[in-house]
Amino acid sequence: MVAFIIFSWICVGTIGTLLQVRKSTESNICALEANAAALSIIEQVQLMSYDDLSTTTSPPPAPLQFVGIGSGNTVQIQGLDLAWATDATTFTPVGEVQGGVVKGLLLDVDYRNASAVTVRQKRYLNFSVNLQKQVDNVSGNVGIILTYKWQIPDRKTSTGAPMYMSRQIRSARCPVESY
Repeated sequence: MVAFIIFSWICVGTIGTLLQVRKSTESNICALEANAAALSIIEQVQLMSYDDLSTTTSPPPAPLQFVGIGSGNTVQIQGLDLAWATDATTFTPVGEVQGGVVKGLLLDVDYRNASAVTVRQKRYLNFSVNLQKQVDNVSGNVGIILTYKWQIPDRKTSTGAPMYMSRQIRSARCPVESY
């Protein structure tokens, strides 16, 4: 009887540990995906022409291209013209668009069995960005500020609302190109 109780405690502890490891692994994957998407946005903005970046009157949006893997393991290229934000609170959702609705960044593809029946649907990461620029007319430098946020899966605040994490990347572009 005592051995059964000890065995039960070990089993419950092991299952609890496995669930906690899975939860933290999924959170880490989401953070890495969000960071990779944000860095690709900064890199593509850095590749814009200096004239487009330094203009302050009706600046053109940042043309972005995203490459990802689809359900059939084929490469999809999706374009997005990301408008420059005028304040720090306006976020634009980014990711795969279906039917005019932004679903988010693709985390996991459909799982299908041998009969092509979907066993588990695609999973998306809710991801939004705020892209701003600050033009320094004295030095000619352009400061680029990208604030991004993503929803942590399966985590809620005390009020039941989804929990978001946010980060900020700052970069600068000068009139002289550097390699």
